[in-house]
Amino acid sequence: CAVVGNSGIISQSGCGKAIDEHDFVIRMNFPNLKDHKKDVGEKTSLMVVGRHVLSIMYKCIKDKHDCKVLKRLDDQDQTYVYHPEPLVDLETRTPRRPYKKFTYIKKYVSTKTNVVNFLYSMLGKSLAERFPETPSNGAVAYSLALSFCDQVDLYGF
Repeated sequence: CAVVGNSGIISQSGCGKAIDEHDFVIRMNFPNLKDHKKDVGEKTSLMVVGRHVLSIMYKCIKDKHDCKVLKRLDDQDQTYVYHPEPLVDLETRTPRRPYKKFTYIKKYVSTKTNVVNFLYSMLGKSLAERFPETPSNGAVAYSLALSFCDQVDLYGF
């Protein structure tokens, strides 16, 4: 697996081909791939989306704005979009603030893209107790990769 960060350190690296050769590629927050293919590749298997990008996507869809992030979402093919925060309060089982946005976005995306929120539903309360604050998207992506990849290569961190 490759986990690709969004830092400028990957600019002018020429790593794009090496990244795309991985079986599974994890990225964060819909970076601009088209203009940087040579350095970052174009393959994406899982896109980790933070609260800020989730809010931007929701606003663009709701207000019918033409936003870069939605164009990048439309460019994805057979990609899972993943939001790592719990959508439901684990104690009261009531929806949290991102729930409405997440479900609204889920209705928007095409069938070629899947929107998931599985980390907390899989690991539940024990994870929330150990990590009351959501870790960074990079830490989430790396942790996910470690859980199912035989080898993890990091780019752009």
